[in-house]
Amino acid sequence: MHSRDGTVLIVVMLVSMIMLMAVTSMMTLAGNASFRMRRMTIDAKAMNIAEAGIADMIGRLTTNYWHWQDNTNAAQFADGSFYVVSQTLGDGNVVVTSTGTVDGVSRVTAIELLGTERDRNDLLFSLDGAILSGGDVRFRTAAFTIRGNVHSNQEITSASGADQGDFLPASNATEVVISAVGDISPGWEGGNVTYSSEPNPRELPEFDFDSYRQLAMEGGIYIDGDLDEHHWNSAPANGIIYVNGDVVLSGNSSIHGTLVVNGNVTFQNNYSQTAFADGMPAVLSTGSVDMSNRGRIDGLVYATVNVYVNNNVDIDGGIISGGFTEINNRTDVTHPSDYPDWDPLQPDIPPEVVVGGWLR
Repeated sequence: MHSRDGTVLIVVMLVSMIMLMAVTSMMTLAGNASFRMRRMTIDAKAMNIAEAGIADMIGRLTTNYWHWQDNTNAAQFADGSFYVVSQTLGDGNVVVTSTGTVDGVSRVTAIELLGTERDRNDLLFSLDGAILSGGDVRFRTAAFTIRGNVHSNQEITSASGADQGDFLPASNATEVVISAVGDISPGWEGGNVTYSSEPNPRELPEFDFDSYRQLAMEGGIYIDGDLDEHHWNSAPANGIIYVNGDVVLSGNSSIHGTLVVNGNVTFQNNYSQTAFADGMPAVLSTGSVDMSNRGRIDGLVYATVNVYVNNNVDIDGGIISGGFTEINNRTDVTHPSDYPDWDPLQPDIPPEVVVGGWLR
């Protein structure tokens, strides 16, 4: 009997151990399942918050596309937060990447929005700016008035008392910002002038000369070769003149429209240009632009190389030059009031999603 009782006790103990192991295993499995479910729930929340960040940035792009093309935004949302980065690609498209975080767990999603080169150029351009140069900006005398900001990717210099010239804020600003990658010497006095040193050169916007050439051939004026005229007056039907060569105009010459030149431009002695339509640039040149002696320009002056302005010249629309910009004698330069037409054949395309999805 005692032997049998011992056997029963052993069996009971074995069964109890097995049951204990089973219970422990079930608790472990249940705990793992609970952990996985909780982690899946947090992952889902983090992804939902990341997607909310995407929606938030799209809303911002809709209201102010140019401002939010290359920008960041962070906010608390639900049980976590999101951090969103928008970045413009070389083709004008915008990639929006959003990171959602909950309880230390992060998930990332991204979309690519269809953009245009026009959007990108507008972003690079500033309606506060009067002069934007890839090279030096040189002020040679005091008889100038600049209405708007001035930026040089190299140096800003003055001579012959030019530090006494007048800088006035753009109509949409309260101060003048004079900025350069290199030195600014000397400084200009005035309570509304501030100075900014920038570590990196700015990228300059670009015009599509081929589009203007096509428009000139289809309904404007196209000249294949140099143009050298005295008392030359022109008003093309669609507002576009394209000259495949150098241009020299003097002596009471006038243009109603945009002059596009695959070469250098020289204006002398009482010339004028009036805009064919709002926002159209005045002069576009693949070379340099030289303006002197009583001129009036209604629109932006753009030169791939240099811009030289001398003696009683008014430019209502600003200057962009890939090289230096030099201001001499009485010159008046006013910031543009609208974005110029960088590519007149490119249609306006509203933002739309090109590709999107989860990253991690």
